[in-house]
Amino acid sequence: MEVLSHYEQLTVSLIDALPEAVLLYVPLFSNSSVSPSDFQLLYCNEEVARVVGLPRDLMIGQTVRTTDLFDAAGREHTFKKLFEVWVNDCRQTESYYHAKLGLHLEAIRKKAMGGVIVITRDRTQEVQVEAALLDKERKFRSIIDNSQDGVLILEPIRQNGQIIDFKIAFCNDYGVKAGRMPREAVGRTLLEQFPHLRETKDFELHKAVVETGEPVRFEAAFHDPTGARFGWFIVSLTWVYDVVISRFTDISFQKAYEKEVEAQRDLLKSILDASHSALFAARLVCDSAGKPNDLLVVKVNDTFSRINGVGAVQIEGGSFLSFFPKTRETGIFDAYCKVATGKKPYRGEIYYSGEGLDGWYDVYAVPWGADGVVVSFSDVTEQKRSRLQLERAAAYLQHIIDIAPTGIFSLAPERDPSGEIIDFRFKSANRTLAEYVDQRPDALIGGLHDDWFPGYKNNGTFEIYKRICENGGEERFERHYKDDQVEVWVDVTAKEVGGDVLVSFHDYTAIKRLQLQLESMVEQLRRSNESLEEFAYVASHDLQEPLRKVTVFASNLEDSLSGKLDAQQARSFEKMKDAVQRMRSLIEDLLLYAQAGRTVGSFATVDLQSVTAVALQDLEASVLEANVRIDVGKLPTVTGDERQLRQMLQNLIGNAIKYRRQDVQPVVKVNGHVVHQGDPVLDLFSAANASSYCYINVADNGIGFEQDQAEKIFKVFQRLHGKAEFKGTGIGLAIVKKVVENHGGCIVAVGEPGVGASFHILLPVSV
Repeated sequence: MEVLSHYEQLTVSLIDALPEAVLLYVPLFSNSSVSPSDFQLLYCNEEVARVVGLPRDLMIGQTVRTTDLFDAAGREHTFKKLFEVWVNDCRQTESYYHAKLGLHLEAIRKKAMGGVIVITRDRTQEVQVEAALLDKERKFRSIIDNSQDGVLILEPIRQNGQIIDFKIAFCNDYGVKAGRMPREAVGRTLLEQFPHLRETKDFELHKAVVETGEPVRFEAAFHDPTGARFGWFIVSLTWVYDVVISRFTDISFQKAYEKEVEAQRDLLKSILDASHSALFAARLVCDSAGKPNDLLVVKVNDTFSRINGVGAVQIEGGSFLSFFPKTRETGIFDAYCKVATGKKPYRGEIYYSGEGLDGWYDVYAVPWGADGVVVSFSDVTEQKRSRLQLERAAAYLQHIIDIAPTGIFSLAPERDPSGEIIDFRFKSANRTLAEYVDQRPDALIGGLHDDWFPGYKNNGTFEIYKRICENGGEERFERHYKDDQVEVWVDVTAKEVGGDVLVSFHDYTAIKRLQLQLESMVEQLRRSNESLEEFAYVASHDLQEPLRKVTVFASNLEDSLSGKLDAQQARSFEKMKDAVQRMRSLIEDLLLYAQAGRTVGSFATVDLQSVTAVALQDLEASVLEANVRIDVGKLPTVTGDERQLRQMLQNLIGNAIKYRRQDVQPVVKVNGHVVHQGDPVLDLFSAANASSYCYINVADNGIGFEQDQAEKIFKVFQRLHGKAEFKGTGIGLAIVKKVVENHGGCIVAVGEPGVGASFHILLPVSV
């Protein structure tokens, strides 16, 4: 038993050295229910206490459905999983997040030891197993120490000189109870009470005692008359005075215990061997002066053998330094010795190269007994490499973020005692943001937003951040931020990420200031144009009155001098009247141009077919006089000002009539339709970006013009021909262009001398 105790102590120490958490839950039953109503934590190792942050004795004994180690959902979930394993006797593996601890855990659950064993990754040393085993051992010994032996006196029954049975002559009270025999069993035969003995060697042993006179001791399973086994006993048979004294001691508990211990040993060994960490236990070997000079390897797990390529049979009981001599050079051996002698655990991440090992290892060593050490280590080379790569990647990403022209930062909410968000703290910030306050990014981190940028609570930005933090989601908005040091216009995108607010912004202050300057200049230009248009309108209107007086005076003077003027004087009067008429036409056209430039109050739906008909009525005399053929196709409906559109069409048709050729009949064609992107006609226009337009075309077979003069003809007072050739003021096409621009459209003129001219107009479908 002493050897067994040492072995169990060693096993428990190995479990305690595991970096995994190990827990044992036992079922609790209410009343006569066969299904557990709860599970009680019977055991947990040191890793559990370390992870949870509570002493184990505060946790052990808690039931799953009442413990504070889980929240409500965690308690029900844990009970459900333990119940499934218990009822189905299955092995269960689960990865889950422990909300209360804030840890991700991997649990392996298996029904064993009268309950459910739970092995969780990131778990602590097991200490409760040894206590449970010792407690069971004490109970077993107490049972053995206080038990009584059952005693039977058996008289052999012979037939033809052969023993065929035994008569039960006596049975003590404990024997009646332990052997589950009725009082009436005394007087019956042994085979009548225990018929199963007929088929076993136990009956032959009874006969052998009589025949040889030698006592016999053996273990036997007792069965009731139905054949059901109810216990194990140690039976001692002695032949005395022609009777067999049968003394039997109930070892059912011992048998069950041994079976349980064996199962525990197998389970604990499986736990150790299934660990991702290599484990070994060793004791100090000292020289004659008491100085440690080696370690005696006592126990290793399968992972140790697999990593090191050394089997347990080879290394257990052998010298540690003979297998790992380089540990002395690296100081690892000394560290293990200090743990064994100083009784203080050691944990470190070391690089080791030698004896087939080459990499980084996470080593954890704890004292064991008076002069021992239990060590667990795992290969973390890949994790180390990944961590270094992540650190480099993080530094690289931070560099990219810092040099980005976009401001990037994250904020954590700052709450008052009631939980209300009252501000935000910078968790990260890039250089672009920090430069606004002449700081480095790390100077802002941890500081309150309101301390560095106090204006954000006055322009609504704080409320947006707060809303995003509380409700999640993403928002994009523009803000004009201004405080004593900073004034910027920014385009901001903010998003909730893990309870924080991630913000990026683009500073468009330069563009905004330029926009404001342009808007100011446009406003000044608009006022200037309005003043000029008003001036032209007023001036043209005021000039008509003196012009009428000149006309009247000239007419009266001509009438009073009728018959008295010579030919030269008469021609002078005619020139004066022509000049007055040209002046009147010029003033009238100026009025029309000024009116065309005035802002229209609102647009309405205009039928261009009807508008063209009205324009032709106004031009009827000119059409008849010049014998012009007018072809009007189907025209679309647009949104615009009817009066201005009529003036536009009337001027274009009138211009075609005016600049006709004398050798052919004048022909004017007016057409229109809705065009969409991809229509070849849009190739004439450089700024046609909308999806659809109303297209109008007015073409003639007149005198035409050189194409390089196409822009000139739309300017005020611009004429391509002399006054003697064609009458006019040179304002008509300028009015056309003004009307088109008022409607958000564009116009292009295409001409060829001696062939004709074509005016192409695009107007928005709706304005």
